[in-house]
Amino acid sequence: MKWYEKIGITIFIVIFCVLFVYAYSEVNDIVVHGWLNGTSANFSENVRAENITALEHLYGNLSWDNLSDHPVPCPLGTHIEALGDSITCTAPDSNNLTNRIWNRSGPNIFPNNLGDNLNITGNFTGNKFYGEIWNYSSNASAWTFSLPTLGIYFNLTGLFSERLNGFSVTYQTQANGGTYLTALVAGRYKIDGAFSFEGVNNNQLYSISIAKNYLQSSSRNCYSRRYVSTQAIVASSTITCILDLAVGDTINVQFENENSNKDVKIHQINVNLLRVGT
Repeated sequence: MKWYEKIGITIFIVIFCVLFVYAYSEVNDIVVHGWLNGTSANFSENVRAENITALEHLYGNLSWDNLSDHPVPCPLGTHIEALGDSITCTAPDSNNLTNRIWNRSGPNIFPNNLGDNLNITGNFTGNKFYGEIWNYSSNASAWTFSLPTLGIYFNLTGLFSERLNGFSVTYQTQANGGTYLTALVAGRYKIDGAFSFEGVNNNQLYSISIAKNYLQSSSRNCYSRRYVSTQAIVASSTITCILDLAVGDTINVQFENENSNKDVKIHQINVNLLRVGT
């Protein structure tokens, strides 16, 4: 090997060693004035420094695995509220949905704009608000309900209630309201009633009212009349109406004999309410 080849190899080795030492030396600061570029810049192994300042560009595909002291993820169920040297994580307040699509009031959720329409092209699954009072007896065991005064509505007793959602039921005497439902949710309700009964005498004119707050006058549209000309013949009558109920309003059934003080024998009664609007 010639002398100048030996000198060249020696210079290469010296330069390589210097570069190797610089590449794996720990320094306090690295300042980049132009581009720091690379497809695999592994700072955690090849460059150790307390501060790296890029005055223009710091560029390269750097794996998150090679970074340390970065903010930890927000816990599940929270979101980033502020981001800086650290992050602030906040859990959403389910009771404060202002300026969002939906608003929450207690257990209920409403569109943010109550004038908006909710259009569903598929199936809607969920409970509505409803209530029911009823009773049934066969012809042999129809129960007699006393109507002792001509032209007076009497609150019907002896009814049952098994299916309620948005109503409560109270069982009282005739003088204290009879069997009645109390609305727990305000709204507009569709009411359907079916009645089968007979007179204890011939030529009896009966009136039936589905009364709001025990007042027949408060629900004139929930009213029916039936004339029973022959005793022991079972007559039927139906009522269909719509009433607006506030929380605390009551619904009960009332009977009246318009032309005598004779009783009525009841075979079947069913009254149900379904909320159809606000």
